[in-house]
Amino acid sequence: MTLGRPGAQSGFMEKYRLDSLNVEVGLRSFNTQYKPRLDLFMNGGLQTAGTPDWYRHFGWSAGLTFGWTFSARDLL
Repeated sequence: MTLGRPGAQSGFMEKYRLDSLNVEVGLRSFNTQYKPRLDLFMNGGLQTAGTPDWYRHFGWSAGLTFGWTFSARDLL
C-alpha cells in the first residue's frame, strides 16, 4: 500500500530540494558582487514653457561608471 501519488516526492525531500536551490542562488549572488561592473547611462531633457526657442532649453548627458568591490582576501 502506498500513500500519495506514485512517483511523488515526500514533503521533506521537496523542502530539501528547495532549500538547496536557495543556497545555490545565494552563493551565485554573493560571488557576482565581487566581479567588476561597467555601466553606461544616458539621459536627456527639455525645459520649456512653449517658447519658440525651445532648442536652447534642450540638454543631454551620457557617461560610464565602473565599480569593483574587493573582498578582504583580495587585499591581503
